[in-house]
Amino acid sequence: MDWGCRARRAVLMITVFAALATAATEIPPAYLLEWGAQGTGNEEFTTIDDVAVHSSGFVAVSDQILNRVQQFDTRGNYIRQWGGSGTAASEFDRPWGVAVDRAGNIYVSDRENHRVQKFDNEGTFLLMWGGGVVSGTDTFEICTSSCKKGTAGGNPGQFNLPTGLTVDGGGNVYVANWGNFRVQKYQSDGTYLTYLGTDGTAEGEFFGGPADVAVDSDGNVYTCEETNARVQVFDRDGNFVRMWGFGVDDGTPELQVCTGGCEAGQRGNAEWQFYSAETLAVDSDGNVYVADFANDRVLKFDHWGKPLVWWSDGNGALDKPVGIDIEGLSLYLGDRGNFRIIKYGGPYFETHVGEPDQK
Repeated sequence: MDWGCRARRAVLMITVFAALATAATEIPPAYLLEWGAQGTGNEEFTTIDDVAVHSSGFVAVSDQILNRVQQFDTRGNYIRQWGGSGTAASEFDRPWGVAVDRAGNIYVSDRENHRVQKFDNEGTFLLMWGGGVVSGTDTFEICTSSCKKGTAGGNPGQFNLPTGLTVDGGGNVYVANWGNFRVQKYQSDGTYLTYLGTDGTAEGEFFGGPADVAVDSDGNVYTCEETNARVQVFDRDGNFVRMWGFGVDDGTPELQVCTGGCEAGQRGNAEWQFYSAETLAVDSDGNVYVADFANDRVLKFDHWGKPLVWWSDGNGALDKPVGIDIEGLSLYLGDRGNFRIIKYGGPYFETHVGEPDQK
């Protein structure tokens, strides 16, 4: 037996559990403003899926039932939209994740079309990638014109129901692939690079598929899972680092951090427990924010998995929060059941105090 390893693990777990037992000391972020209403017109939503914000001052929001992406400024003023139901370029079949790169290009995971589409910052189609988007075969392809619906499959680079996606500081695109139980990595031009994950409940595995993915400034990759009810962390090379969730270390029904021999998390509505970890984001300090769709709340952890604060309000109770992104001192959240986008933050992110903004 490796007693050195055993001792280090014991010290780690004592430290972790002591931290988790400490009451969170932060307060929820300040509500600043909101926009949206139920409907099909401009600045209206039916089924918000994801939110992405760019430093130049725009917010992109995907709506899976209306098969469109709407673009707003950071005060909620409508700018433009694009999309429509279909399989051609700039058309969608349940657009899910949305992300932006430093140049302002917008990436959308076109879930039922099994592909990712890339647009410029004004919504002009640039290219797409996925299985058979040129030929209709199972071959991974990149397409710039006369594109087709992607084919579902498990070949390298191919998708089967892509969901959340994100872009790292180098412009690489990470896509959570729900049906293939993995996260795939691409260059910004669609060139396939690598993947992490497989089907299962142990570390580095995804049962029911990863729902969303985020990358911090050091290149660490974070994923959240609805079925396994946990957050996993990988290093920039795709190696598993840790996970947290209820019972992930030894099955005890409490928040735990695990670094090896891990289990599926337990779904529920206790404090700090996930039921439907739908989307997540990471701020510049490495703190992780998870939107729990079914529990109507957002939970914040540090990068070690220590709980910091959670909230379920934004000028009224949250109802199915989904889609979350952070830019500077502001956090943007999709509140699906209330058909709105909420902006939080201001000075909160430095002092935990914020003043209401006026739209």
